[in-house]
Amino acid sequence: QFLPKTVNAKRQTLKRTSYFCILMPADIHAILKNHWGHDSFRPLQEDIIRSVLDGRDTLALLPTGGGKSVCFQVPALATEGVCV
Repeated sequence: QFLPKTVNAKRQTLKRTSYFCILMPADIHAILKNHWGHDSFRPLQEDIIRSVLDGRDTLALLPTGGGKSVCFQVPALATEGVCV
């Protein structure tokens, strides 16, 4: 019960689902653009990020240079609270 049912932050509406927050698709693209300057995700990155934001246990196997760090950094930036 760490998050209220709805949190409004910087024009984003976050909905509480268990201990995870779900963002609209455009929001993760805005985070990618604002923090990394990229217009789109690499293959599989968006699927991995959505899985994490949906609250599912997720194991991502990508090659060296495949963009694994974005897969955990975007969900951390997209949700309220502490990310471990």
